[in-house]
Amino acid sequence: MSTSSCMNIRRMPRHGRQSGRTLIELLVAIALGLLVLAGVASLYFGASRSGRVAGNVAAVEEGGQIALSLMGNAVRRAGYAEIAGTNSTARFNLLFDGPHVRGCSDGRDFVNAAAANPVNADFVCTGGAVPNRVGDTLAVAFQADAVLAAAQAATVDCIGNNPPNRPAPAAFAGAAPGGVVPVVQNVYFVERRPADITGNLMCAGNGNPGQPQPVLNGVEDFRVFYGFDRAAFQLAGGTGAPPSASSLLTAADINALPPVGLLTGWDFVVSVQVCVLVRTQDPGTSLGNTFIPCPADAAQARNPALIAPVALPADGAFRRAYTQVFTIRSRASQSPS
Repeated sequence: MSTSSCMNIRRMPRHGRQSGRTLIELLVAIALGLLVLAGVASLYFGASRSGRVAGNVAAVEEGGQIALSLMGNAVRRAGYAEIAGTNSTARFNLLFDGPHVRGCSDGRDFVNAAAANPVNADFVCTGGAVPNRVGDTLAVAFQADAVLAAAQAATVDCIGNNPPNRPAPAAFAGAAPGGVVPVVQNVYFVERRPADITGNLMCAGNGNPGQPQPVLNGVEDFRVFYGFDRAAFQLAGGTGAPPSASSLLTAADINALPPVGLLTGWDFVVSVQVCVLVRTQDPGTSLGNTFIPCPADAAQARNPALIAPVALPADGAFRRAYTQVFTIRSRASQSPS
């Protein structure tokens, strides 16, 4: 090969070296990516938990209001009846003269109230606590519909059944068609069985006796206190009333009072204070380490400042006590003294 031909051979250009990522750079990139993912995940789970807590708190709020509304509507009507007579004592002028409000304390129930028609129960509290019963028991009764005037559609009991008739007072039996009057009677209590996460607010309505039904779940405690008209009680000749500072009494206090002629201490109850303790179904949704429970006794009911916070149980569920006072319109001619 000649020299000239060799001179015409072009040299091939040299390509530059391709540079890659070093191991350290890869590790740094992965670490930064993981930090970003951790931040996003933290925000997501935080928002998810906040949403879950907010949903549970809203459910508790709704449950508390439902419970108070259910019982409050009945308590306000307690003792309602048509006026059928002209006796100087208003108590004996009514077409329904049965018990308007009754109560038992400390897990007790009314004798036969759960097994027989509550309208015909004798309203004597059992001697000891009933299994699975939590807190107090409250019974409310009122005339369900007009019989002397035009009917206005009967009010059903707390679980939606039509109420039965009961005999009208003997003095007015001739005025009532068939000598009977429809009466609603609801018995409220909380039941918690060992296998249950939490308790249920139950109601035994007299439209289907012996078959109490849950009306609200997630209820852990139920306490009831009664506004007592001490002045009227003493004016009627009653004795044994608590000191003047105690206008709110427990059911046990009132059951212990001696009768006043044909009246009992319950005929001087003019208001009812109800407290329900509601909790979330989900664990670990509390907003703190303590909660305020329902009043444990009449002193705490009169002065809520005496109620000490309670440490949250291990389940960590959100709990809140809801309290409201309801006036018994048929009895509250004046405020308790």
